This record gives sequence, C-alpha cells and structure tokens, in this order.
Amino acid sequence: MVEENLIIILSEILGKEFSVESLRGVNLIEEYSINSLDALQIIIEIEKRCNVIIDDEEKIIEAFHSFETLTEYVKECMTN
Repeated sequence: MVEENLIIILSEILGKEFSVESLRGVNLIEEYSINSLDALQIIIEIEKRCNVIIDDEEKIIEAFHSFETLTEYVKECMTN
C-alpha cells in the first residue's frame, strides 16, 4: 500500500507515469531533478495519504535517495 501511494504521489507531483519497476535503484533526486519545492509537496502528500507525521528533516532527505529508502522511511513513520 505504501509503494502504491508513493507511486501516485510521485506521478502527480512530478508529472510522469511511474511503476515500482521504473523506480527501483534510481536516485530520485538526481534522476528526476527533485527540488526543495517538489520535495515539500511530496512530503505533504505522504503525510496526508499515509496518515503520518514526518518531522525528521535529516532522515527524510536521506530517504529521497531511492524509492526503496523512501518507502522504508514512510513505513517506519507509520509504525511510530
């Protein structure tokens, strides 16, 4: 469910169609030129759709390095 939500969020904000396969092993920041405004919009949508609060700035920045790390970080937030 988290992966599906992230794919929807990334697709809507970045204006591209994504799948889990297309995002595996990709550095999100470098590959899709995610800037601070994009990141903020993505974080806000994650909080809304996944019903979590993201408050660790360092961890969320690190999480954007790949789809896998972002997925794991969101799952971690959901259990806390």
